[in-house]
Amino acid sequence: MNKEKRRISLPWWLPYSIPVVLFAVIMIFIFTDTPEYTVKFPPGYDGGRDRTETVERKDTVPVPDDIYRPGYTFAGWWFKDEKGWRLWDFENDKVYEDITLTARWEHVTYTMTLDANGGECDITEYTVQSGVPYEMPAPTREGYTFAGWYCGGQNMTKGIYPYIDDVPVKARWVTYPLGMTVKIGRFEQDGDLDNGPEEIEWYVVDYKDGKYYLISKYLLLQMPYSEEYRDPVWETSLMRAYLNGEFFDTTFTEQERQYIVPTSLPEGVTDRVFLLNEQDIKETVVDVLLRMGIPSDYLLKQGVVLSNGCCDLMHQEKVYRTTWYCLRGNTEVDGWAYSLGDVQSPVRPAMWIDESYVNGTSPEIGEEP
Repeated sequence: MNKEKRRISLPWWLPYSIPVVLFAVIMIFIFTDTPEYTVKFPPGYDGGRDRTETVERKDTVPVPDDIYRPGYTFAGWWFKDEKGWRLWDFENDKVYEDITLTARWEHVTYTMTLDANGGECDITEYTVQSGVPYEMPAPTREGYTFAGWYCGGQNMTKGIYPYIDDVPVKARWVTYPLGMTVKIGRFEQDGDLDNGPEEIEWYVVDYKDGKYYLISKYLLLQMPYSEEYRDPVWETSLMRAYLNGEFFDTTFTEQERQYIVPTSLPEGVTDRVFLLNEQDIKETVVDVLLRMGIPSDYLLKQGVVLSNGCCDLMHQEKVYRTTWYCLRGNTEVDGWAYSLGDVQSPVRPAMWIDESYVNGTSPEIGEEP
């Protein structure tokens, strides 16, 4: 028996409906899966924190939290397109792609009030802008060398303004050439023991009553400050005993020792050789470069610790490796100098000498301590 073959016929419109269905699916996908874009907010200066925000297509950007930069006024978030920079309108501008909105800052103007401190200056106020290098004019004073404009211990003569308010500044004067050095005494510094100890070079950091205040240019040795950790008592310290004993006796000749002036210190003792204290660093050593500790080559070969507040210092066309050194008293200044007790600490001697040593005349020395 023959079976009759059945033929299935499709509706005539079906082939035409397939493109329509595909188009509808694509449209649904496009309009239901809204793309998202990234908005970046760079702070507009080095050291600031970058921010990002995710925004859907055609949405406005949420207003970011307030940002702050010391010494500047925030001037809004700016966008750059083919027409150039413009201020972003957070209420009306919409996002259609990844964008970057950059913070813009305006300089703040500050005024320094000048006190010539016995000298003469053509102006009494000086105006600066935050972040802009400046250099103030130098006053004059007969018989003195200008050492800079200072606000407390901060040299304000030139550079970038470091404060966020108006400040008074006062001229400092010295009666010796800035950068003046004196050579007296001998101590091993180059690390070559065969050629004997080298002359010690000292910076002049003050002058009064016929005496020069000296600090060694280099850190000369390292030793414990005291037998107890964080023991700040200078009177009984190991460093005091060494500097006024073995160091004094072996470093200076008998003739040189006559020029070293016994000095009464605030700790109630009288020494010929001692360490700087916090007041010396902030008020007497006015040159910031002179505050920094430069180890001698001999001390570097001994393995002086360079990990505390150290940096590379370009000074007089030579790069030095700097580090902290020891002060009298339990204190810290600028991360360069402090007392540390019973650990090996770099030593930078200081002393007063009679001006006759510099002038080449006989000294007038007071009583022994």
